[in-house]
Formats: sequence, C-alpha cells, structure tokens
Amino acid sequence: MKQDPLKRLENTAAITAVAGVIISFWQGIAQSRQGEWIILGGICLTVAVFDNLLLIFARNRDPSKAHPMVFPLVILMVVLLIIFPLFTATNAIQYYKATDNVSYAVKKGTGVVRRVYGGDAHVALADSYKDTPVTVIGKQALYARSSMKTVKFPAELKEIQASAFRDCKGLETLELPDTLEKLGKSAFQGCKNLARIVIPPSVTEIPKSAFNGCPKDMVIVGEPGSAAQEYAEKYFTFEASAT
Repeated sequence: MKQDPLKRLENTAAITAVAGVIISFWQGIAQSRQGEWIILGGICLTVAVFDNLLLIFARNRDPSKAHPMVFPLVILMVVLLIIFPLFTATNAIQYYKATDNVSYAVKKGTGVVRRVYGGDAHVALADSYKDTPVTVIGKQALYARSSMKTVKFPAELKEIQASAFRDCKGLETLELPDTLEKLGKSAFQGCKNLARIVIPPSVTEIPKSAFNGCPKDMVIVGEPGSAAQEYAEKYFTFEASAT
C-alpha cells in the first residue's frame, strides 16, 4: 500500500524535530549546557510545529497538495542539524585549550574563561591566555560542574559573571581572590554544599541572588564593614576575617 506523500512529509518533519531536540539537549548537557544547543532545539521544534500547521492547512484546502513551503522547511531543519554542530565545534576548537579542559577567549583585550569541560574534581584556571591576563570568569562558565570540589582562580581575576558557578554542588569551601571586584547575579546559586566562602573587601556590592539556594548556615568570611558583612548578616552567618 502506497503511503500518502503528505503523511511522509509529516513523519519526516516530526522525526527531524525530535532528533534536533534530542541532539541539542544532549550536547547542551555534554558541553556544560551551552545556550547555542538549546536554541537549535527550539528552532527545530518551532519549524516542525510550523511545518505541520502548513500541512494541516494544506489538507483542509486540498488533501492531495501540500503548501509549497513544507518541503523547504524540512530541508532547512536537516541543514541546521548538519551545519550548526560543525559551526559550534569550529568555534570551540578556535579557543580550546586542551591542557586543562578549559576554553578561553580574548575579548576587547580581556582574557575570559568561556567554558570548563570534563568532570575533574580540581579545576585550575590559567592566569593568562595568549599573553593576556585572564580577569573574567564568563556567564555559566562552570555551570553545574557537580563533580568539582576545588578551584584555582586566575591570579588577576576581577569579575565572576552571572551563574558562573551555579549548581556546582560539589563545592564546600572557597576563598575568592583579593583582586576580585565584581560578582554577577546568581554567581553561586544552587551550590547546596557550600559551607564557607571568603569574600574580599574589594567586592563592594553583592547581588541578592548571588548565593540563592546555598545552605542557610553558610558562613561568609570578610572584613568588618565590608559588603560581605552586610550581605551575610541579611541572609547567612558572618565571620570576621583574621587580621
């Protein structure tokens, strides 16, 4: 029995969309949940829905004919599934530093930690990349590295961006470097086992969400009169640093 051509198109669109979503989210988890992969999954799903709407529209008008855009949209999804992984892989290789499973970038003369790969218990972040000091840990750079226990920070670190250490459930104690000046929103959110953290006086403002979801009895160590003390006394426990 010959299959309806429209039914074949519907099946192709559905299978391609499901494959796109599965590949996207699997790669997203494997590569520290990079936003690009989530976007690809969303695109595939959106195109598939639109594709099937066109097919339904075509069936209502004339069951024997499909909308002229249906086939090109199916091809578009297939192309996305081939081209997009190649693009992101090339982008990763461009900045990848295989010696410590960390990718870096130089943006406007600033060294940035882009992403940390692998399941190492100890992560050592380089002091410089391409002769440029690493001063920023980027957004979601170490997102959900649950196996990570300790971190060596860059010597000249100045900024930890939003959600950089979010859901790093293996962290128990941390000492942020004296060079640090800025903490982003949700920087350590969801670090459920973080019992103690030292925050230098150079950090003059701490976002309310910086430590959301951390243990209520977490101890924040800092200098008296600092932003660390002000924040700790609102949400956690403060301990004055030894002078």
